[in-house]
Amino acid sequence: MKVFKDLEDYREHFSRLIALERAEEMRSQQEEIARLSGEARQALGRCVLDMRAEDRGPWLGGRRLVRLTRKEMPESEIGASDTVIVSRIHPLKDGVQGVVLERTGNGFVLVLDGPLPHEWQKVRVDLISNDITYLRMLSALKRVSAGLFPPDFLLGKEKPAVRAENPCAPGYLNESQARALALAMGTRPMFLIHGPFGTGKTMTLVEVIECAVRRGERVLACGDSNVATDNLLEGLIKKGLEPVRIGHPAKVSPALVSRSLDALVEADPEYGACRELWDRIGLLREEQEKYPKPTSASTRGYTYDEIERMARHYKSGRGITRQKIREMAEWISLERRIRELREEAAKREERIIGRIISEARVICSTCSGAGSEFLEGEEFDLVVIDEATQATEPSALIPLIKARKAVLAGDHKQLPPTVLSREAEEGGLGISLFERMISLHPKASALLDTQYRMHPEIMGFPARVFYGGGLRSADGLEKMKLSELLAFPAENPALDDRPVVFLDTGGGSPERIRRGSPSRENPGEAEMVRGLVKELLGLGLDPPHLGVIAPYEDQVKLLREILPEGVEIRTVDGFQGREKEVIILSLVRSNPSGRIGFLKDRRRLNVAITRARRKLIVIGDSTTLSKDKVYKDFVEWAMSQGSPFG
Repeated sequence: MKVFKDLEDYREHFSRLIALERAEEMRSQQEEIARLSGEARQALGRCVLDMRAEDRGPWLGGRRLVRLTRKEMPESEIGASDTVIVSRIHPLKDGVQGVVLERTGNGFVLVLDGPLPHEWQKVRVDLISNDITYLRMLSALKRVSAGLFPPDFLLGKEKPAVRAENPCAPGYLNESQARALALAMGTRPMFLIHGPFGTGKTMTLVEVIECAVRRGERVLACGDSNVATDNLLEGLIKKGLEPVRIGHPAKVSPALVSRSLDALVEADPEYGACRELWDRIGLLREEQEKYPKPTSASTRGYTYDEIERMARHYKSGRGITRQKIREMAEWISLERRIRELREEAAKREERIIGRIISEARVICSTCSGAGSEFLEGEEFDLVVIDEATQATEPSALIPLIKARKAVLAGDHKQLPPTVLSREAEEGGLGISLFERMISLHPKASALLDTQYRMHPEIMGFPARVFYGGGLRSADGLEKMKLSELLAFPAENPALDDRPVVFLDTGGGSPERIRRGSPSRENPGEAEMVRGLVKELLGLGLDPPHLGVIAPYEDQVKLLREILPEGVEIRTVDGFQGREKEVIILSLVRSNPSGRIGFLKDRRRLNVAITRARRKLIVIGDSTTLSKDKVYKDFVEWAMSQGSPFG
């Protein structure tokens, strides 16, 4: 793990890795553009089709300012500062690259590297790099020396002051959770809560936040993803802490959206005046549609001011009739009034937003969202980051520099941050701040040691191999049985009440590679999954209780083609943080040479086998898997738990 000489070394190191990752994301997006249809990319939120383009004139450096509009805008990830390609049909052949200057209600304002051909009536815009997060990471790196959090701690030059403060821990916390709470409240400047699967790390973090607020502190509560952030938000709402959620309301859970900044602004008593302004703007827009919009062709070189002056003096010119001049002048006059009202409404909204933010004791956002302009200049006593092991270090820096103290929770024994660039990953971008800090300061951490998720027999292997035997199960979990969820008794021995079953394909179901794909699939295993799913649903298991996991994307695609709707099918990465009563795991790899590819990452195995509560069914080729030491141990353990084939 890298040791940093000084802050400049730290900045240069991560700036280089961020640049590598951004370049790889752009390459990946371009590959996706080549592979998927425009409609498919639009459904993913990375493309908008059928947009009208209007050239708004020259920009610095020979670039062009272009406005793209569409009557009904689909949901889209594309936003300000993103790098995009505008094209008529083929983005990679005839596209013009540019940057989003502004996202409007019905489109985008772009700065393009060159002009668009006049004959393009309709265009598509494709995202090739979501730059806002990269820019926020770079900004955090630049500002780390001036931030509230001590930079010497990040460099390993300052040691934590570890001590316990005994807040009034609620009785429902177990011993390890209460200890983590006490240490988190007393340790400075950073404390790490190591929370394996089902141990209640989010609940413990919520207690930390409540204690901090109770003693007068202001807290920034973050998750690496929207889901992780909403889990914190939900717990804080139940505590009655009235948090404010920063972020697009479409990305907030519908049950929690009332605490989003947008919803709180609209509910504010002073927002009525803003609503009236927007209603007036709507009426003016309707009036404006009665008149022709001035274009470069129809104005023939006249400016808006010249057109209005000609209309006042009933003049015509350059072949434009007086009537046409008057109509364009009406459109221009209405446009000026609309802009005035919009500016007034925006100022009123800004005042409301400023007041809501400044009065909030707890702000919730993703790590990237903490770099929002709404939080510019805001300071906090404590920043809390949940699922911190899934955030890259530069991403975690975005909220970190806004607070004097930090409490991070995660599990570095599960999957690390997703990094696309192999070079960036080898350089250390895949090592989270949590993992680096726990290696430097293990005493500034606490393990939550009691899991409440799964049957103790399912926990046996991961507890021994990944956590050194340091985990135990809560009382009563050993009573959970699959049969309690079924309407009829199962005749198939693979579906009895044994918590773990391994179905050995014995090499009779080889893996295969689709043409042009780097992934893997195993049709034989997919058919076994289909049979089990059909039986389970036929026995009365509710589809939401069942999950199917495969480590390879192509196997997931194949399973989605053959399994009924309502059954959740994801990669291991897609299931991290989730749980189901029953999990069927298809391990896919089966070949004479015993190659298992990225299955070797033991953290991936840990995540895959710890999603099930009552029943884990593993399908795999024991011969291929056993060529790897950890998988050999796993297969022997799973078979000893229950193999219906002896």
